[in-house]
Amino acid sequence: MNYTQYKADFHRKLQSRMWNYTIALDVLVLVLDIIVSIYYYFNQSLVSPFTFHTYLTLEILIPVVLQILLLIINRILLMTGHFSMVVKNRICVYTLLTQFMFISFFHIRYEVVIFLPCMVMLLASMLADKDLLKALFFATGVIETATLVMFIVTNTKHFYTQKIIISIIVVCVQYMIFLVSRSLMNFQKGQLHHIYDNYAKMRELTVELKQEPLTRLYNRTAYAGAIERYIKLAEKNVADIYQVVLDLDNFKSVNDNYGHAAGDVVLITLAEIITKTLGSNRSAFRYGGDEFVLLFKEKPIDEVVRLVEIIRKEFENTVYDFLDENFKCTLSIGIAKYKPEMNSKTWFQAADEAAYQAKKSGKNQYVVAE
Repeated sequence: MNYTQYKADFHRKLQSRMWNYTIALDVLVLVLDIIVSIYYYFNQSLVSPFTFHTYLTLEILIPVVLQILLLIINRILLMTGHFSMVVKNRICVYTLLTQFMFISFFHIRYEVVIFLPCMVMLLASMLADKDLLKALFFATGVIETATLVMFIVTNTKHFYTQKIIISIIVVCVQYMIFLVSRSLMNFQKGQLHHIYDNYAKMRELTVELKQEPLTRLYNRTAYAGAIERYIKLAEKNVADIYQVVLDLDNFKSVNDNYGHAAGDVVLITLAEIITKTLGSNRSAFRYGGDEFVLLFKEKPIDEVVRLVEIIRKEFENTVYDFLDENFKCTLSIGIAKYKPEMNSKTWFQAADEAAYQAKKSGKNQYVVAE
């Protein structure tokens, strides 16, 4: 996983959290509205029946309908594949901003809600999106201005000077949140890179622990984990699962007559041929010494044989400067299909026995286990 994929995964998780936070916020506000409504209903001296009905319409019914519509639109936009991750991030943030705007407009009697829209700027810092933060600063400025105008016009609890002081405080808080968000954004960028660097190093270390250093194929430890996964696939009725054992012919002669360095070159060459033929080294393992294992899933036997034969023939035809012209490096190969009664040990033994039969029958060939 590269940095772009890592960041995309991080943003997908953040989008999911924003969605959950938005729903939680709507539910919380609705519950509080219901509690206040019940209180108003049983205290008729506070409001007249007409005011109570108006309250239900303006502060519960209309906001709830708008919020549900907004959530539906948000979900439809996020489910489409036409938008980039950056655009989807902004859709989530603007959805939450709009929700805060609804709360501010429809609950203006409570002074604390005036501050809500500017809190969304903190989300932009989590996304490390500089352009989004600037846009939110101007958007929240417009929303806060409209909310303050409504507050000044409709509020009868405060004197005019108190309203001016509250307005100044709101503007100052908005600007302070913008500055804090900008600082957090720079910190978040550094943190994201730092976390990914550590993640990449851990991945590298994990891969190295499971890779054989000479051939760069996976080692026996990795094979043990892979074989269990393949058996589980077989138990789920995934058809055509094969294990192939490749045993080098006369490899001891290469080491004895030409030295271990020459033997290493032969092993590396075989690993390169395997990786090139299979397209990767994910299903290739150095089992030990001069024995290699390949695993195949969802491939018919004809395709397995075709790939194995490509490896065998190319390896046979490889010319090494340090070997005599008449000396050829070849492979004896055993192929075994997984059967329900097998476990990891018996399955390997079936493929290994087939490779032994290939060697016994003249080498440089494959045998399919019965």
